[in-house]
Amino acid sequence: MERFRSTVSAASVKQFDWTKPPGITDAQLLPVVAERLEVVITSATNVTDFSLRNSLKRSQGSPYTVYTVHCQYGGVSWVVVRRFKEFYDLYKQLASRSEIDVHSLPSPPEKTWFRSVKASLVSKRVAQLSKFMQALVSISSVRQCAAVAEFLEVSYYSFVKELGMKAKEGYVYKKSKRLLLGGSWKRRWFVLKENFICWFRDPCDHTPKGVFLFDSTMVVARSRRKRFTVHSSNQNVTLELKAESYRYAEEWPQAIAALASRSTYVTVTNQNYGSFGSFAPVRFGCTAMPLVDGKDTLQRIAQSMQGARSQIFIAGWWITPNLAMIRDGNGRVTLDELLYNAACRGVQIFVLLFKEIPLALPLDSLYTKTALMKLHPNIHVIRHPGANVVYWSHHEKLIVVDQQVAYVGGIDLALGRFDDSDHALTDTTASIWKGKDYYNPRIQDLKDVNDPWTDLIDRRIKSRMPWHDVHVELRGEAVRDLARHFVQRWNHDKADKGESEQVLLLPHTVSSQHVSNVPSFPQWPLTTSVASQYISPPAASMVHTRTTMIQHHSHPYIPSPVYHGPLPPLPVAGAASVPANQMSFIPIPAMSSSHVNQGQFNSTSVSSVESSTNTPSCYCQVVRSMGSWSGIKTESSVQNAYIAAIESAQYFIYIENQFFISCAGSGDGEISNKVAMAIVNRIRRAISERRPFKTVVVLPCWPEGNFLVNPSLRMVLHYQYRTISRSKYSILQRLQREFPSIELDQYISFFCLRKHAVLNNQPVWDQIYVHSKLMIVDDRTIILGSANINERSMNGERDTELAVVIQDANMVPSSMAGQPFAVGAVAQRLRIKLWEEHLGLEPTSDSEHSIIADPICEEVYSRLWTATAVANTEILQSVFPQMPRDDVRRISEYNDLPPLSPDSPQTLLNKLEKVTGHLTVFPLDFLLDEELAHIPLSSAESLLPRSVFQ
Repeated sequence: MERFRSTVSAASVKQFDWTKPPGITDAQLLPVVAERLEVVITSATNVTDFSLRNSLKRSQGSPYTVYTVHCQYGGVSWVVVRRFKEFYDLYKQLASRSEIDVHSLPSPPEKTWFRSVKASLVSKRVAQLSKFMQALVSISSVRQCAAVAEFLEVSYYSFVKELGMKAKEGYVYKKSKRLLLGGSWKRRWFVLKENFICWFRDPCDHTPKGVFLFDSTMVVARSRRKRFTVHSSNQNVTLELKAESYRYAEEWPQAIAALASRSTYVTVTNQNYGSFGSFAPVRFGCTAMPLVDGKDTLQRIAQSMQGARSQIFIAGWWITPNLAMIRDGNGRVTLDELLYNAACRGVQIFVLLFKEIPLALPLDSLYTKTALMKLHPNIHVIRHPGANVVYWSHHEKLIVVDQQVAYVGGIDLALGRFDDSDHALTDTTASIWKGKDYYNPRIQDLKDVNDPWTDLIDRRIKSRMPWHDVHVELRGEAVRDLARHFVQRWNHDKADKGESEQVLLLPHTVSSQHVSNVPSFPQWPLTTSVASQYISPPAASMVHTRTTMIQHHSHPYIPSPVYHGPLPPLPVAGAASVPANQMSFIPIPAMSSSHVNQGQFNSTSVSSVESSTNTPSCYCQVVRSMGSWSGIKTESSVQNAYIAAIESAQYFIYIENQFFISCAGSGDGEISNKVAMAIVNRIRRAISERRPFKTVVVLPCWPEGNFLVNPSLRMVLHYQYRTISRSKYSILQRLQREFPSIELDQYISFFCLRKHAVLNNQPVWDQIYVHSKLMIVDDRTIILGSANINERSMNGERDTELAVVIQDANMVPSSMAGQPFAVGAVAQRLRIKLWEEHLGLEPTSDSEHSIIADPICEEVYSRLWTATAVANTEILQSVFPQMPRDDVRRISEYNDLPPLSPDSPQTLLNKLEKVTGHLTVFPLDFLLDEELAHIPLSSAESLLPRSVFQ
């Protein structure tokens, strides 16, 4: 079988049947029509065709000659291999086109060259074919023909720099499984890129019909006759393909395998450090700017949206369309206004919403989808999952703008999240929090979120619940990993929900030039094998300049970051994932005190990355929790990263999290995540070695809502206390059994945040709801994202989560436990900012000389941090007796307490003036005698499995 359908007589040539977008010409669809196209035939090779059509005995085969065609377009070079017959058929197709003057075409080659040629004639025939092709492509009308695009393996996406290097393209038959009787074969135009394969109806088609992402489990295999497969066990996807000739059946698998072996997503498991079982490798030269609380976070996100040029990705657990992102003296800027303005500029906006069970959660994602899609046709929304997933959620909070800047963390674009370091309790004039944005779930659960401007509680007499959270702004190659995750989820959710009207997305290429242990690019060609001819050689202009490749801003799939040249092939990675016990953390070399004094630490050269914030360069890796219901084999790299970071800690672990549910002992049949076990093991080692070590955990005082009436919240409290102190699987009981004489609060302690104010001439208080999902280790490493420390977030097969592991590339001198110790500028700055907020200290820009630079020295940890928490707790409990406290063991006792001390108002105010910051001691013995795990059979929660609360 010949390669093209068009290799028949000119009279019966079937022209391409494709529909151009309005206002788009062939030249715009096929950028290769420009004047800069150069085509040269450089060599000829005799090969053997083993098809039954050409040989009665397949063992003998039929020899013929193929010609190597080198193409150059601007700074891009690529190679195609063609038989003589294909040159001749190209001429016949062009001659049949009415818009082409047949007399302007060069004379066709002689038809006697169909098969193999003698060696003595090779150079002559190569020269004649080169002259023929150069004459063809010099004709403007010829360059605009789809037949030329097919011959030269050029399509709409060939030179889009964001998608990576130009590689093999061509027609391949793909088996469709939608029909009975084994499916049918459909002829599709396949485009091979550095990190994925996509396919279209034809070379001029601008809408992908399918996308296959490379990963560490992919396998390319030949099967019988002209068939081959590309399989990913991680994505549970198999492409059954059939080439148009036996030669192409050899070339396509080789080309795919050769290019895949360079993909960092395929070789990620070959790294010597930092794998964690993640789909993404460690990226170097990234910049990270942590953002504390909603005000700063939402404002930065809004600014990025205002500057968006081509696309915005948003994945959210809950999104409020008219959320005020900026609130200042100049007015308010809402999310829907930002998205509408961006869409009017031509920006394509893609939103993934968690589709909740309405009876369980009042998020009203249908209202959000409807409101956003009504704004503009450029706004696309998918809600997922369907009815088949009841208990788990897409919990991630991700925004990616132009695949150049990303925001990851704990803050939803939703009501109640806007806050600052003061965490005000009141807003009687609705100057900051309007309508339901001023809410307190302890008093009233959210409802009717499609009517956001109506107050939910009486703000004249009721306080709001302040919200504390942490997000991070990222730039650099890790942003592409986050975008790839979004693309993978979008494409899966589109198919899973049958959203046929939505487009498929294509991921950007991430350069592998910074990957450790990759040699520099050698002189082209890498090899003389046929397979190597389908990998583009790096033209000098492609390697050294980033302005020669074509930029496409007319389509919705890709924006415009920088292009990086290709890398040499690596050995094909194995399909096995890395076991957790074989993972190691990003290495921190040992350092002498002289290095500390000189501020020197990491000798690794890290490329500078421009950032508006001038944030230092960082190592960064994207980790996630994601399971089969989200489209992949279970990945729990968030948990692996937490465990590895805890195990690598030398002095100090600082945790802020919405939940704290884990297993600290073996044999626990309910909880499987081992974050608590890692903490126990690390503290055990510190005690045994008699070395200073502290773990500080900041949690909410209670789960969001009214735990007095809601049994599901009490169940969460049960599992949380079960992790900390109230079971044989708890951290404190395990350590106390092993070290009965040790004061464990010297190694681990728990805190919460509370706020007081005056409302309606009365003192009021409430917890500051800690919604952060953050861990800082040794002021060097940050893990920050949407993942809670609980089974839902860490398991991998339950909630979908995203997080990033961040480590400074350059260290600064500091101290731990009074000893010289190099820390990361970004990590230390974030921890100090948080502690200044919690302790009520004046902010400082000089982290190195901050009084809290050393978090575990006696002066800071005992005399400042712990002493402040204890003093604040005592004062607040004396003014507000009815608050969670250690001496209240049952709910009935709590209800019997007065909400306010009987002392005079002035006495109470005098006491409250002595409160410093917001830090208080977490009440470990609160409701100790209450049966928190009991759920009445009459309640709806009794119908749910216990795993929902874990």
